[in-house]
Amino acid sequence: MRQPLIAVILPTLLLGLSGLASAEFDTDRLALAGDNRAELERALADAPADQREGIEFLIANMPESDLQTLSADYLLENTRLAYQAWTNAPWAKEIPKDIFLNNVLPYASINERRDEWRADFRTRCLPMVEGASSPSEAAALINQKLFKNVGVKYSTRRVKADQSPLESMETGLASCTGLSVLLIDACRSVGIPARFVGTPLWFNQSGNHSWVEVWDDGWHFTGAAEPTGNELDRGWFVANATKADRSSKAHAIYATSFKQTPLSFPCVWNRKLRSIPAVNVTDRYVSLKKSLPPGMTESLFVVHGADGNRASCRLRVLDGDEVVFEGQTNDEGFDANDHLRVELKQKRKYSVLIGEGDQVIRDTIITDADEELHEHHLVSVDAVSESSADKPATAIKALRDYLQSQPAADLKTIRAQSFSDVALTADDVVQARKILAEHQKQTLLKTRAEEMKARVLVHGDHEMPFDYRVFGEAPEDGRSLYISMHGGGGAPKAINDRQWENQKRLYQPEEGVYVAPRAPTDTWNLWHQKHIDPMFVRLIENMVAFENVNPNRVYVMGYSAGGDGVYQLAPRLSDRWAAAAMMAGHPNETSALGLRNVPFALQMGGKDAAYKRNQIAADWQTKLAELHEADPEGYEHFVKIYPNKGHWMDREDAVALPWMAKHTRNVTPSKIVWVQDDVTHSHFYWLGVEESSVKAGATIIATVDGQTIDLTSSDVNKMEVFLDDRFIDLDKPIQITSGGQTLFEGQVRRSLKTLAATFDERSDSELAFPSSVEVEMPKPFPQSLVPAKDLPRYTAAKIDTQLTIDGRLDEEAWQQARKTTSFVDLVSGQPTRYDTRSSILWDDEFLYIGFWLEEPNVDAEYKDRDDPIYYDNDVEVFIAGKDAYYEFEINSYGTVYEGFFVWQEAYEKGGYASDPQLAKNAPNQQEFDGVGFTNHPRGKRIAFLGYDFPNFKSAVHINGTLNDDSDVDQGWTVELAFPWKEMKWLAKGDDRSLPPNVGDQWRIDLFRFNKTKAPEPATDSSGWAFGKHGVWDSHIPEIFPVITFAEE
Repeated sequence: MRQPLIAVILPTLLLGLSGLASAEFDTDRLALAGDNRAELERALADAPADQREGIEFLIANMPESDLQTLSADYLLENTRLAYQAWTNAPWAKEIPKDIFLNNVLPYASINERRDEWRADFRTRCLPMVEGASSPSEAAALINQKLFKNVGVKYSTRRVKADQSPLESMETGLASCTGLSVLLIDACRSVGIPARFVGTPLWFNQSGNHSWVEVWDDGWHFTGAAEPTGNELDRGWFVANATKADRSSKAHAIYATSFKQTPLSFPCVWNRKLRSIPAVNVTDRYVSLKKSLPPGMTESLFVVHGADGNRASCRLRVLDGDEVVFEGQTNDEGFDANDHLRVELKQKRKYSVLIGEGDQVIRDTIITDADEELHEHHLVSVDAVSESSADKPATAIKALRDYLQSQPAADLKTIRAQSFSDVALTADDVVQARKILAEHQKQTLLKTRAEEMKARVLVHGDHEMPFDYRVFGEAPEDGRSLYISMHGGGGAPKAINDRQWENQKRLYQPEEGVYVAPRAPTDTWNLWHQKHIDPMFVRLIENMVAFENVNPNRVYVMGYSAGGDGVYQLAPRLSDRWAAAAMMAGHPNETSALGLRNVPFALQMGGKDAAYKRNQIAADWQTKLAELHEADPEGYEHFVKIYPNKGHWMDREDAVALPWMAKHTRNVTPSKIVWVQDDVTHSHFYWLGVEESSVKAGATIIATVDGQTIDLTSSDVNKMEVFLDDRFIDLDKPIQITSGGQTLFEGQVRRSLKTLAATFDERSDSELAFPSSVEVEMPKPFPQSLVPAKDLPRYTAAKIDTQLTIDGRLDEEAWQQARKTTSFVDLVSGQPTRYDTRSSILWDDEFLYIGFWLEEPNVDAEYKDRDDPIYYDNDVEVFIAGKDAYYEFEINSYGTVYEGFFVWQEAYEKGGYASDPQLAKNAPNQQEFDGVGFTNHPRGKRIAFLGYDFPNFKSAVHINGTLNDDSDVDQGWTVELAFPWKEMKWLAKGDDRSLPPNVGDQWRIDLFRFNKTKAPEPATDSSGWAFGKHGVWDSHIPEIFPVITFAEE
C-alpha cells in the first residue's frame, strides 16, 4: 500500500554510494555549475588520489546553488580535513566508507550558510573527546561541553532558524535547528558521522522540532544542547516521537542525506525548499514507544511568569494530602515544546502547588487526556483564598474582579486561573457565560475595529470583503443577521464582482443586518472551500460585537453559486444557523442528513435545467419530506419550485426570508446527526472529536433521553460530549451509552475552566459548555465497513496446463479467464480514471494471478528487491489465512516488496516462530496496528517485513515504453504464480487444504496504488481495489473479496 503502508526503514545508503568509480566524471553536473565550472574542475584535478572519491561524491550530490558558488579551495580544504578526521579517529575502522561520505564529509547539513568551520571546530573539539573510544561516547562528551565553549544557548529569539554555526556563535542564540547544525558540524570535525533529524509537526500540533543522530554501528539520537549524561537515545522529545506517523508528510520523522534520495527534507523555515535529500526514519522512533501502566496518563506542565515567558518554578502535585510528584518546570532556556512530564492517574483531581515559601500558588487539575498540557500563571486573585476556594459565588466574584484588573486577559488566560476550576451551580454558569460574552465583546471592539472599518476579513492568504446594511428596529435581545452569498464562480473576477454588487441589493429583510460578502476566490466552488468556514465564524463574531447581533438568530442564504454554498454550509455548520435558504443552486456531493436541526428553505425555478438543478431540487423535496416523516422533530423545511421560472425567479424566492425569521437556533438539540463534509470539523453542537481522527463522510448520531445520552458511530474512536443544564440535569448522575454498552456513568462538575475553554474553541458563547466527558467508542467490527452482501465475489477456474510466467498474459488460459470488474476507489468505491482488471487461475501446484493495467505513461524508479516501491505505481496482492496474511507488491520494473503479518494473539499458539523468517528476532520485524483502520478488534499484528515468499514467480510486460513521457503507452500487465506448498503458514490457522479443494473459499484482495491522483472534482484516494474498503487501509482481511475455487 502507498505511503500509509508500514515498511522496512530504508537503508540510509547503498554500497557503492557515490556511484563514481570510473575516472570520467558526470559532465552534466559540471554543466549545471555555469560560470563556476572551472572551480569544480580544478577541485577534481587537484584532489589527492585518496580524496578524489570524496570530491566526486560532493559534486555529484550537492545542491545546484552550491555547484554555482563553491570554490575549489573551499571544497579541497573541507575534504582534506574530513579525511583527516576520519582516518585519525580511534573508531575509524568502524565507520564504513558510505557512512563517511554521507555523514562526515559533507560541509553542510541543511541550507545553512556555507562557512569554513572544520579547522576551528576540530581545534575546539579534539580536547573534549580525548580518551573517548567510540563515536557515541565522543558525541555525548561534545554535547556536554560544546555549547558553553562556543557561547550559544537555546532561544526562539534567534535571528533565523537555519543559522550556520558561525552565525549562531555571533549572536549567542539559536533554536533547535541552529543548535543541531552546530552539534553536527562539531561531531564531523573529529570524525563522528552525524546527521540532521526532525519532524515538521508533532502529532499533537504543538510545533516542529529538530535533533541529531550519530552513527555508532547504527544510528543513535540526542538533542543538541540537551545532553543526557554519557548516554544517547534519550531526550524529552521521545514521547512525542513515538507517536509520529510515517504515512503523514506533516507528522513523519525525517533524517537528512547529502546523497540524493526520492524524498526532500520538509523545511518548516522555508516550505518551498526542495534541495535537501532525506529519508523517512519514523518507524525506528515509533518502535521506542513505552506503554504506561493501566489507568495512568502523562500530563505536561508549564508555568508562565508575569511577563508571559516560561518560568522555572518548583512544582508539586498532590493527591489529597499526599505529594505524588515534585519537580522543576522549564524556562525559556529549554525547547518551546519541552515541558515537565508527570505520570498521574487518569480521570483524577489533583492539587498543584507552584512556587516556594509565602509565594506558593495553589491550582487544581483533572487529568482528562493523555499528554494534556496544564498551563499555570504566576498571577493570583486576592479574592480567592484557600478557605473560600470551594465556594461557587466566590469564583464568579473572582472572575469579575480578575477581568476588572486584567481587561486584556484572553479566554486561555482566564481558564488558567485557580478560581476557574471551582465547581459551579447551574445559575453560576448562566452568569459566567454572560460575563465572558461581554468581556469578549469588549475585547473584539478594541482589537477588530480596523477590520470592521475596512470591511475586509483575512484568513491565511485569502481576503473576503463584505458589505452590509441594517434594517428595522433592533429587538431587545439583539438583531438578526443574514449572510447572503452571491452567484458566479468559475468566472473572471469582473463577473463575480458584478454578481456581488447584485447580491448587495437582492434582498431586504424586515429587521436585521444584511451582509453580502465577496467570495475570496473566483473558482467554481467559491463558497464551499475550507477557508469559508472560519471566515464566516469570524464574521458572525464581529457582527455580534459591533452590531449587537443575537448569535441565535443568524441565517445563511445564497443564489446560484451562492446556493451551492448554502447546500454545503447549512449542514456542515448547522450549529451556527437559525435557518438556511438555498436559491437556484446545486448540492454537489453534500448530504441532507446533516440538516436535522436547521430549518431549510429551498427555492428553485421549475425550468432551471442546467446541471439538473430542477430535478435535484425535486429529489431533495422528496428526501426532506421523507426525513421529516421519519423524524418529526427534525428536518423542518420549506420547498417551493416555481414551475414557470428559470434560473432567475424574479425575486419571488424572497419569501424565504420571513420564513427563516420565524426560527431561532437551538444549540442543545435532543438529537444530533453529524455528517462530516469534505471540509471537516472537530466540534458540532455538544459533540467533539479529535481533529486528527476526523475524516470526510464520517457519521455520528447522538440522542438525549432523560439523563442518558446514546452515541452511534463506526467512524470515530474517541468522542467528547459537552454537557450543559440546557439539555440535561447536571445535578444528577448521567449515563453515556453506545451499542448497548455503558461508556460513562456518574456525576460531572461544572467549571469556568471548561466553559472558557469551549468558548475559546467555538468563538461563540452559546456554544460554551461547563462540563465535558471523553469516552472511547466501542471498537467497530471491520465487517461494518463493507456489508457481507456487498463484498466482491470471484470464481477462479482450474486449468490443466502450467503457465509460462512472462507477464504477457497472452496464453489461452488467460484469454478465456473471467476478469474482475474494473477496480474502484479504495475509499469511496467510485470509478477510477484508468481501467484495472484482474483474473485468478489455479492448478494443483500454483495460484496464478494476472493484472491488466491501463496507464498512458508507464514509469517506475525502484529496481532492487524490497525497495520502497509503494512510492511508485504498483499492484498488490493480499492473501489471507485465518490467523495471518501475506502481502505482495510489484512495480513496472518487476521490483518486488513483501510482508507477512500474524495476529499477535495467534502467534505463539500457531507455532509461527519455528520458521526463521517469522521468528521474533527476524530482520525488520515490528508491531503493526493498521493504517486507516486502527484498533482492530483482534488487536495488533506482528509485521515481518523481511519475509520472502519461497519460489514464487513474477513477470511484468510493458505495452509501451517505460519511463518515456514523449509517447502514450497502453499500460502494463503483471503475471504471478505462488506455489501452494509454500502457503503452510497461511493455512495453519484453520488447516485448510493445500491446494484447495473444489468449492473452497479464500479471502484474496487485489489493489493498484498510484503516485498521483485524478484532478478535482474527482474523488481519487490514489488507491484502487477490486472492492471498496471505505477507509484508507488494505490490511482488513474480513472485507477481502471472496474467491471460490472451481473446477472450470
